[in-house]
Amino acid sequence: MRKVTALLVLLLFAGIQVAFAQRTVTGRVTTSTDGSPLAGVTILVQGTTTGSLTDLDGRYSIAVPNDQAVLRFSFVGFTEQSITVGSQSTINVVLEEALLQMEEVVVTALGISRESKSLGYAVTTVDNKLLLESKALSVAQSLDGRVAGLNINVPTSGAGGSVAIELRGSGNPLLIVNGLPMGTAGGGNSGIGRDRGNDFNRINPDDIEEMVVLRGATAAALYGSRASNGAILITTKSGAGQGIGLEYTSNYQVQQMLDYFEFQDLFGQGSGGKKPATVGASVGNAQFMWGAPYDGKPYPIFDGTEIPYSYVGSRISDYYRLGKTFTNTLAFSGSTGGSDPKNRFRFSYSNAADEGLEPNNEYQRHIVNFNVNHQILPKLVFSLSTNYSKEKRINPPNTGGQGEGSMNFLTRMSLCIPLEKFKSRESAFDPVTGTERVTSGFQGTILNPYYRILAGFEDITDAQNLMATGTVRYDITDWLYIQGRYNYAGSLNATENKTPGGIGTSVATNTDGTYKGSYSRGSSWSQNINADFLLGYNKRFGKFTTNANFGGNTRRSENHGVSVTGSNFVVRDFFSIGNATNKTSTNPTYSNSRTNSLYGMAEVSYNSTFYLNVTGRTDWFSNLVKVKRSYQFYPSVSGSIVFSEFIKQNWLDYGKVRGGWTQVGNAGGISANYGLITYSLATNQFNGIPTGSISAPVVNLNLTPYNVTEKEIGLEMRMFKNRLYTDFALYEKRMDKQIYGVQISNMSGTGSISDNVGSRKYFGFESVIEYKPILTRNFTWTTSWNHTWMSSKVLSLGVDEEGNPIMLSQTADWWANGGANTFAGMSYDVVGKKEGQIFMGTYMRDANGNIMVQNNGRLIGTYRNADAPKEGSNGNGMYNWGSGNPDHIGGWTNSFTFKNLSASILLAYRFGGKVISSTYLNMTRQGFSKLSLVGRVDENGKPMVNEDGSAKHYLIVDGVYAYDGTHKDPVTGATVSHKAGDKNESVVTDLQTFYTDYRSLQIGDPFIFKTDYIKIRNISLSYNLTSAVSKVYSLKFVKGVTLSASVRNVALLYKDIPNIDPEQISTTGDNGYEGGALPVTRNYSFGLNVRF
Repeated sequence: MRKVTALLVLLLFAGIQVAFAQRTVTGRVTTSTDGSPLAGVTILVQGTTTGSLTDLDGRYSIAVPNDQAVLRFSFVGFTEQSITVGSQSTINVVLEEALLQMEEVVVTALGISRESKSLGYAVTTVDNKLLLESKALSVAQSLDGRVAGLNINVPTSGAGGSVAIELRGSGNPLLIVNGLPMGTAGGGNSGIGRDRGNDFNRINPDDIEEMVVLRGATAAALYGSRASNGAILITTKSGAGQGIGLEYTSNYQVQQMLDYFEFQDLFGQGSGGKKPATVGASVGNAQFMWGAPYDGKPYPIFDGTEIPYSYVGSRISDYYRLGKTFTNTLAFSGSTGGSDPKNRFRFSYSNAADEGLEPNNEYQRHIVNFNVNHQILPKLVFSLSTNYSKEKRINPPNTGGQGEGSMNFLTRMSLCIPLEKFKSRESAFDPVTGTERVTSGFQGTILNPYYRILAGFEDITDAQNLMATGTVRYDITDWLYIQGRYNYAGSLNATENKTPGGIGTSVATNTDGTYKGSYSRGSSWSQNINADFLLGYNKRFGKFTTNANFGGNTRRSENHGVSVTGSNFVVRDFFSIGNATNKTSTNPTYSNSRTNSLYGMAEVSYNSTFYLNVTGRTDWFSNLVKVKRSYQFYPSVSGSIVFSEFIKQNWLDYGKVRGGWTQVGNAGGISANYGLITYSLATNQFNGIPTGSISAPVVNLNLTPYNVTEKEIGLEMRMFKNRLYTDFALYEKRMDKQIYGVQISNMSGTGSISDNVGSRKYFGFESVIEYKPILTRNFTWTTSWNHTWMSSKVLSLGVDEEGNPIMLSQTADWWANGGANTFAGMSYDVVGKKEGQIFMGTYMRDANGNIMVQNNGRLIGTYRNADAPKEGSNGNGMYNWGSGNPDHIGGWTNSFTFKNLSASILLAYRFGGKVISSTYLNMTRQGFSKLSLVGRVDENGKPMVNEDGSAKHYLIVDGVYAYDGTHKDPVTGATVSHKAGDKNESVVTDLQTFYTDYRSLQIGDPFIFKTDYIKIRNISLSYNLTSAVSKVYSLKFVKGVTLSASVRNVALLYKDIPNIDPEQISTTGDNGYEGGALPVTRNYSFGLNVRF
């Protein structure tokens, strides 16, 4: 069979081996820097499929058909050369590193290519090799630590989850694929729940040729309001420069969860220091580890069996399986040759199968990508890019919250009970009702994840997405062209949810005799259509060069949706709308919006040294009321001076200072149907006349898009024969007239109105330093460091109903149940402070900073305490703990090449943010954490025990009394009097209640941590086998073979928060709060790439 397969492969690619036998050209390829040979350089006879590769000594040999043949020499990182053979039989070539080319061209807004030195703003181009190092399904993960100013959050939300991106701390950049504006990059799961991915999931990393990050509003000004936070441009492979070729890429990845939990291992399940003696007692307190010290003797558990009263350890590694991802890409491409051929194509198909950590979580993806570029006439070129994806998400985990989340169960269920006791149908199901067996006193809050699986719970989403861009360009003259482009993005989503009625309850039926449970189905369809034109001009007059563009765009967005839910089944757990007695149907939803735009750009340069660029754009928004749909002209101005052109120093190869200013508008936050007024009538009357109300917020005829103004300066240099590269940027972005809901008198018939009242600013410093310490014939070492310091300041939040300035505005209320049961703090924007301030209660303290306690020794919190100081509070006794947003992010990359071996190591870090750890709070109040040992162990760390063998609780808080009163002397037991301010001597003998006070009083001191970390993010290795393979005659049709391996999240070198990884956040944008997310994983990847 192997011989037959080999024969078929040889026959299939025989055409590639055909050589024109007229004569042979030989030669050697070396580098311009030190004359060292280059191995693996591709040499192609232009316009044919005849090709060759250089060996380890840089030598090659290739057959050419005639003297007119053109040989094209290309190698990654070097400038391509094309040479006409003529009468030469030996052609030696010196390739120059692309890094040395001062005429480097960068793709900018609207796909316009410009010289790098002409840009007055920060742009980062990310090599596709770096994007593929981590082997992640979402290419956004690969940007982590590689781009200054870019903050990447990878939530632990299951297979096919999304990635959150913030650029310069102020929001999500616009994602643009082959000229198609997709939406803000980094959206996805919002809030606690299931993560269903985002646009990055629909792009195959193996299809990406280049990714460009426009790091700010000035860089992306021509895209208008949607790119006020910058933009990420993705260009997919087009087949350029490959002749006819076939490429196969395969990657296999294993994800291993990382367990950082440190549970206390001295005391077991129970309450009041005692272990449960009966099944009923065991069920009632299985969520508490406030029992007696472990003794190893049998005790009863929830299913009636007995097990040893012993510590079984963390069960996290036992529950979560190894995640596995297998991806394959097959691509077929062709071109007429040359670095930028006018006729080329590439077709690829990829599939991915991803098994998540959760036992029943899967993700499947299929992507078909097709690009074609065709020169119809000498001056007329047509290009088409399409990308179709089909995704299926099976049971994405519900992360971050109480209830069904598996982490909630694993960290809050008795650590005496082995996981095996929950797995079987016999232990998971109640033998009488068939519902979930009651395993703890927190039924409905701590759910057995195995019951959901066994009972048939399903949550499935099918998604289909099509992205297409067609472009026609006509070169009117060699200095004037016109271009038209049409973009389409459509998506179709279908969801289905089956929830068995026995989850979290011991009662199978409702009061009317129907069975509990629910079934829902929904579908949504959306499309975004963009059409634009661009007139381009480029001409040189002596030492002056002028470049101008004028264009227009129309964008239409349309969304449809419908869903139906049924509950209370006639037939138990038969999932059908017809079987449900209670049906809720959502009326079909529809919205559409349109934005029309005109824009232009003009650039003038002198002697390739001085550059000035201006842009302008005006947008018309359909979601604004008619009188405000168009607004004033929004300009940008940027420029650069290449000072190395007139400051000549031996050590300075290139130097540029740049600066830019821009102003754009943004209508984000205004719904497509804004301007439509909905009236409703109430049952109450006034003087016999029915009263009514208007939907809030009421329409504001003066509402306008908010303004974004950004200023930026930068310095870029290459030194010491291009061995050292630096790029520094300082920026400030200000948002004015932000849109907020403003409270107005109910006499108006509504409660609020949207208005332009808010403002804030962002500022930061970005730095990139790259150096090549070693650059020899066989070995190179490149080290690169990027760092960003960023901050923000809230300037205004509007005014209240009485016209007084609003000083703080709530942005999140984490798990709020109202009253004193608010679970764990809130997030506020505070005037004069960095955005995203965390508020939570704290210890009540006296004027000297001493903790104040009650007469019984228990704590007093500031939350909802009338005696709490008001300064620094939200008015409700919750105090400001700092911002959840980081101040510093960065990465340090070291890359090495030795002959055909390449290696890279990336270190990533983050400093400055704060977070409330709900996980640690719950572990402490329920007796699971090591903090809960304080008061249960002596000075030697040994359990304190009463005479009956129960745990002894003995804790005296280091503080002072808040009130006059009496207490028991800790030595004699006698009742003695004390005054407010006296040192506390009261002994707390009920630690279970004491630690529960932290939750009920909302005291955050022990549970708020820094989100700081330092990680070895990624290590990758690759080996190019091309030279070895090319020496095998039967494999000469193979153009390239590369083996690769990588590890992501290699090591966590530093962190502040206990038990979890600092990146173990619950959602994709919930800075400041942690709770119930899946563990972070270490990913081992292995890859193969073969080119024919």
